[in-house]
Amino acid sequence: MAIIYGRNYRKIALSDISSISVLNSTNTSAINDENGAVLQFSHSASLGCGSSGFTILLKDSTPWTRITYKIYLTGTTSCWSFSQGTSYVPADANILSWDSSQDRVFFPKNCWELPQYTLKMNTCDNNSDNFFHGSYATGTFREFYTTRRRNSMSSLSGLSCGRACMSDGTTIISNIRVW
Repeated sequence: MAIIYGRNYRKIALSDISSISVLNSTNTSAINDENGAVLQFSHSASLGCGSSGFTILLKDSTPWTRITYKIYLTGTTSCWSFSQGTSYVPADANILSWDSSQDRVFFPKNCWELPQYTLKMNTCDNNSDNFFHGSYATGTFREFYTTRRRNSMSSLSGLSCGRACMSDGTTIISNIRVW
């Protein structure tokens, strides 16, 4: 992966996960493949505007300050959050708030590579720049990689994803790397 070229990163396997917390979502699959852990979660439209999400915390076997991972999304939702510590997730992932000068999104598909969408890591609105909204979403899926910064070394960290006001959908997390 070019984003971490030259870095001494560690690929995360299922055995590197300390805990997975879910909120009105189901962890439907967890496997290791050649790129490490792959975790799939399902979200149900029956919740309406109720929250549905998950938090994955990693063991501190090796100290790290940055995390990169791939997110693959199906369905639509007006309200969403990616490692931003909102009420849509069951626990804080101990990741700093998005800062476009230090954090990155790369290889986006059906989201931020399109000019009509605004790059951000959480929102709850019906605006036309919301890439995940049912009225404005492009395609049947959305995906991207992101690199984020750990907040504190004194607490476990990882990643989180949450939704509210949604249709049925899936979130797949893969290619997790830390350094």
